[in-house]
Amino acid sequence: MKTVQDIVTWLNTQEHIKCILVDISEIGNSPESELYLSSMPYTYDNKVYNAIVTGGLSFSESLSIDGSPSMGYGSLEITNVGGIYDAYISYVWNKRPIKIYLGDPTWAKSDFILIFDGLIQELTAPNESSLSFSVFDKLQRLNNPLSEKTLKNTNYSQNTQDNVLPLLFGECFNVTPLLVDNGSTNNGGQVYMLHDGAIAGIVEVRDNGIPIAVEPNLATGTFELLTQPYGTITCSAQGDTPYTNTVSGIVQKLVTEYGTAENRFQVSELAFGDFTNTSPVGLYCSERRNVLEVCTELAKSVNANLVCPAVTVNNGTVTTSKLKLVEIKQATGTPVYYLNDNNMLVDSLSISEMFPVKPSIKLAYCKNYTPQNTVAAGLNPVSKFEDPYIFVSAINAAAKTLYRDSGDTAEEETLLIATTSAQSEANKRLQLWQQQRFIVTANYLPELIFAQLGDVVQVQTSRFGLANGRLGMVYSITRDWVTGFVTIGVLI
Repeated sequence: MKTVQDIVTWLNTQEHIKCILVDISEIGNSPESELYLSSMPYTYDNKVYNAIVTGGLSFSESLSIDGSPSMGYGSLEITNVGGIYDAYISYVWNKRPIKIYLGDPTWAKSDFILIFDGLIQELTAPNESSLSFSVFDKLQRLNNPLSEKTLKNTNYSQNTQDNVLPLLFGECFNVTPLLVDNGSTNNGGQVYMLHDGAIAGIVEVRDNGIPIAVEPNLATGTFELLTQPYGTITCSAQGDTPYTNTVSGIVQKLVTEYGTAENRFQVSELAFGDFTNTSPVGLYCSERRNVLEVCTELAKSVNANLVCPAVTVNNGTVTTSKLKLVEIKQATGTPVYYLNDNNMLVDSLSISEMFPVKPSIKLAYCKNYTPQNTVAAGLNPVSKFEDPYIFVSAINAAAKTLYRDSGDTAEEETLLIATTSAQSEANKRLQLWQQQRFIVTANYLPELIFAQLGDVVQVQTSRFGLANGRLGMVYSITRDWVTGFVTIGVLI
């Protein structure tokens, strides 16, 4: 297997010949169960690659500061002169796995490197003589419901209803559990469900804000009332077992155990080892939610992105694309790469985006899933649980004056549950955004083509105040495997 350094040396060799191999392992509504394409004649293990690949091969990926899903995408073009492959238009390509490899036509297949590992979005015909595959990264596998299981799929007395069964992860405050049994089937009182499965514990059950005694059944994620309810039943609890309340722990559960079975990730497809944020979070889903949506919401709570890079580098070799969590924060430490005039293409430097300065940060945490401002007659609760969140703030007064920021600070909602971690997160965001931040973008030589989203780099050039070099984190990457050049955007 070729190492990253082997490939960089090869790309920098003027006489090198690039060969592209494409493995499509599944096609819908097609007489062919798999397809093998290439940019030049190639045979491996009795598989003859059809040399019809003509272009595309530029793949882009980027982080997001607003919490929206971070997607990688690209394209692959094949020849269709005379309509020889017109039949491909009628096949079903959506979400079919595709792997694209790069190497020398004289190499064994094992020496080719994997430059894209994702899914096909669609096949189009941009003109009469070519077809084009649009491709995106494997995050799209998570674009499906967490669960479709409803009360109709249970033996509880309320099983004539279409209510989706709730799911609880980490610790959540004041959720409204689902009534699953009205006391008519082998129970003396009403039964409520917090989670479709075993849970770690129930902190407190309340009736219109008043704590009440119940009979818990942690193995089924339910509890039974011992008295008739006066009003709204709510509960604070710790969810799915084995219990975890960190972003990486819950996201791992969601992507490996929930959603449709064919779209789940294996643990071997995750690379969360370098994500060190352990702030406690909690998530309660009482309605249909999308796996990617809730994973993005969890990651956003600690200013992170869930990404699935087209190229994943581990110990100097390229591996199968893996899910990663990348935390957006001020760059510190030793740079992985040095970006300077020696590896930058002339006249390619630009500032592609400027971000607004935030001299004050206000975070919402400890989400109240059931805000209440009324109580049952005769009850006097200690708290009415009116507020949907608790808030923490971090302010740089000097920066507010400098940037003439006199407006109210917009709150940023999170799933954090502890004051200390919420304050720490607010301080971290203030440290990042209390000064002007921007994306500096340039084209670089092939020696930087394996840079990864989130890598700490140093950018040094005579322009834009970077003469002495500044640390930043890789925010966007576009790799052009035809030319070997890479466009890198760095958050400075």
